[in-house]
Amino acid sequence: MHFYKFLSFIKVIFVLSFSVFFINCAGTLEQDLKKLDEIYGYCDNPQRNLRGSKYETCKAKERAAGPEGKADEKTAMSFDTIVEKIRGGPKQNVFSAPVNPSLWRGSLEALKSYDLKIADNQGGFIQSEWIYDSNEPNSRCIIKIQINSVELVSNGVDAVIKCQKKLGDIWQNDDIQYITEEKKLILKILELSNNYSSENS
Repeated sequence: MHFYKFLSFIKVIFVLSFSVFFINCAGTLEQDLKKLDEIYGYCDNPQRNLRGSKYETCKAKERAAGPEGKADEKTAMSFDTIVEKIRGGPKQNVFSAPVNPSLWRGSLEALKSYDLKIADNQGGFIQSEWIYDSNEPNSRCIIKIQINSVELVSNGVDAVIKCQKKLGDIWQNDDIQYITEEKKLILKILELSNNYSSENS
């Protein structure tokens, strides 16, 4: 009788010890992941093994967060609101749909030199932070890209460039249409997208 009680006691001790060991290991693993995140960055951490679209989405979010690693809370908005901002007014019956992955990657690649404020891969919308030229401190521009298609087609992406001039302490739109620059940007996106599409075919 005492022998069975002793066995039950041993089992309880074993289960408790195993639980403590497992919790400690899980905590250590999480700490190790965070240390590697600091060294490599979250998306490039080899232990997280992010690949393909998950990696691209992670990098887009990372770039959208900016150099301080914190995304602007004011950028969280619906797809309808984003379209309204681009079109300049309310748009009826707008539905969010998946976008062409090659156009998405091509757009991100085309804007890789700039910090991103918004990178919404579900709505296919990308917006840069304000871009400043050190030679012209009183001028700044912003780039907006909208992917409109699930297929890789030439009219599947739009680009808008808006610039402002600083007059005194106030930034005002310069009301210039940058049609040539927008067309060049779209052509660059299409070229990069075609390259990505060829790699995956």
